[in-house]
Amino acid sequence: MDSLNDNIFYLTNSLWEIHQKLNKPVDGEPLDPDLLRGLRAAADYIRHSLWVHDEHREKLSGKSLEEILMTQRLKRATEMLEAALNDRESVKFCSEDLAHLEKIRTLTAAQS
Repeated sequence: MDSLNDNIFYLTNSLWEIHQKLNKPVDGEPLDPDLLRGLRAAADYIRHSLWVHDEHREKLSGKSLEEILMTQRLKRATEMLEAALNDRESVKFCSEDLAHLEKIRTLTAAQS
């Protein structure tokens, strides 16, 4: 029987494959809305469960809940920004994208 770590490793790889396919437009059959809702719900439940484990681990490191939340938010924001900027060679920024980048620049300059 597979260990929980093995299952998590397999699931993580599968989710990354799904993520990559969802972020690249492909001609073919449309995605079933019920399947997408189910995937989103399952991902939310998994994220909540992982949050509990992560929070427990972070609590042992002496961080407060606010510090844990801030670290997680900044980590997600950084990952999303890196992904967007990595795609800029293949996807042209529109004016809305540039406005978002300007807002990010303004927010980060205000914190310096």
